[in-house]
Amino acid sequence: MAMSVFDLLAAGRLIASKKAPYFRALIQALVPYAVPGLGTIGITKHMLLVYDPEWIAQRTQEEMGALYWHEVMHKVLDHHNRRGDKNPYLYNVAGDIFINDQGRNMQLMFPKGGMFPELFGFPKNLSTEEYYALLYKKAEEQIKEIIDELQKDPNAWKSGQCGSGAGNPMENEPDGPETGARSESELQQLRQRVAEAVKQHVQSKGRGDLPLGIDRWADEVTKPPKVPWQTILGRVVRQAVAFRPGAVDYSYSRISRRQGGIGFGPGRPIVPAFVRPVPRVAFVLDTSGSMGQDQLAAGIAEATGVLKATGAEITFMSCDYAVHAVGKVTNPAELAKLVKGGGGSSFVPAFEHLAKMRDRPQLAVFATDGAILVPPQPPKGMRVIWLLIGASTPPTTEYGDRIEVEEAA
Repeated sequence: MAMSVFDLLAAGRLIASKKAPYFRALIQALVPYAVPGLGTIGITKHMLLVYDPEWIAQRTQEEMGALYWHEVMHKVLDHHNRRGDKNPYLYNVAGDIFINDQGRNMQLMFPKGGMFPELFGFPKNLSTEEYYALLYKKAEEQIKEIIDELQKDPNAWKSGQCGSGAGNPMENEPDGPETGARSESELQQLRQRVAEAVKQHVQSKGRGDLPLGIDRWADEVTKPPKVPWQTILGRVVRQAVAFRPGAVDYSYSRISRRQGGIGFGPGRPIVPAFVRPVPRVAFVLDTSGSMGQDQLAAGIAEATGVLKATGAEITFMSCDYAVHAVGKVTNPAELAKLVKGGGGSSFVPAFEHLAKMRDRPQLAVFATDGAILVPPQPPKGMRVIWLLIGASTPPTTEYGDRIEVEEAA
């Protein structure tokens, strides 16, 4: 006798929970929601497991277990936030390739139609972002085939080959001062002049026939320059721990060197010694799959900057969806050895770890691309700095100082 849709959903939930008991809380939190005619199964950003009852009726129990696990993985990996401005369909396909490849290693039985690396000629065990880049390249090659057909006539306009000024350098493109090419300073001055002219045009005649977005471009070019983020970071770190280089205090736990001149014994005053308080600072690096090599390198560089700003050892932590490494460090070499991860995106485990530390940090700096889960509140008595490296989606939280770090162009 065929199982009912309700029983198949229950079986899938049970199998997925047994295969991945560490995901049980998420699996149990899914809310099944029937959408007749959908023709598949999916998951919403608010944890609805949407499904077509007729389609589900054709599945086996094992397939349902794999499907439950697959959809939960999208949430574990935070694909909704990690996508940024990437093509939604291609990013979904890239995520499916990664998830199915990993699920196959767990002996999960997926239905027909599942996407795997070898179907596209891709290697195994890459990240979602790496599969996306490969898919994007494939799409680019198909577009090139269309353009080549369009431009068979040698007199046709070679659209798509506009040169480095359009972001696509020509072969053997001329450059250098001997060609009359403008210098970077000249280009900057020209951009400023044009932006000011656009602003004047808008003020006197309105947008009129201005190309879409040109007025916003002019606003961006003419706005006051931002204070260098390195300066902001150094200032905020020092303010957060409330100490400056050379700061001292009195302590009776140590004997002052002046005590010898005063003498010891009854009737002699005890002179306290000067001590320098050492701030407690933690630096947490996002090592999830959405962080590229350049972003990780920038994070390590800024951890080094925090070391210099505090003048003391710091607690360095690597975290993706779990804390992978924690250590007290005093130099960049020690930092690099602790960089581990590459999975999902959640700073919740890092906050939990910091809250349990006996010598809880006064300040925690979190370096991330922004596409990561965070708790609603930090531990009491801890100030937070979000160091956003090339972030397109900053953490959705009201606490903490935000410092943006632009990636190199």
